[in-house]
Amino acid sequence: MNLMRTNPLLTVAAMVGLAAGFSACESSTKDAYFAESSQSSTAVDLRAGASGRTGPAVEGTGRPEGIGRWAGHYYYIRDGAATRLYQRQRFAQGYWFDRNGRVIASDGSVVRLSNGEMVTFAGEHLPIPPGIALR
Repeated sequence: MNLMRTNPLLTVAAMVGLAAGFSACESSTKDAYFAESSQSSTAVDLRAGASGRTGPAVEGTGRPEGIGRWAGHYYYIRDGAATRLYQRQRFAQGYWFDRNGRVIASDGSVVRLSNGEMVTFAGEHLPIPPGIALR
C-alpha cells in the first residue's frame, strides 16, 4: 500500500464530514453560547473583551463588557444586555465569578463592586451604563 497516494473518495468523504461537523457547531442565535441554561459549564465566553483599553471606548461605538452588581445580584454585561450569574463562572478573559459574590480578576485579586457598579475585563470600574436590559 502506497501511503503517499490518497484515495480521492476518502478525501471527499473527509471534507463532507468536516463541513457537517462545523455547521453543527454554528449557532443561529447571537447569545446562545451564554444562555442561562448553559451555566452548567464553567466556561462562558470565547470572544476577547470589548471594553476598556482592549476595545472601543464607552463614549464611542462600543459598550463596556464585564461583570456588574445591581440590587445585590451580579450580572454578566455585554452588548447592552445583562445576564444574571447564578453560580461559579469562568470567563475567557481570565475573570472568575464566585457564588458568594466574589469577582476574581485575572491577576488573582478580589474585585469589590458597589451597587450599580461594574468592572470591565480590562480592570476598569465604571457605573453600569443606562439602558442595560437586566434579565
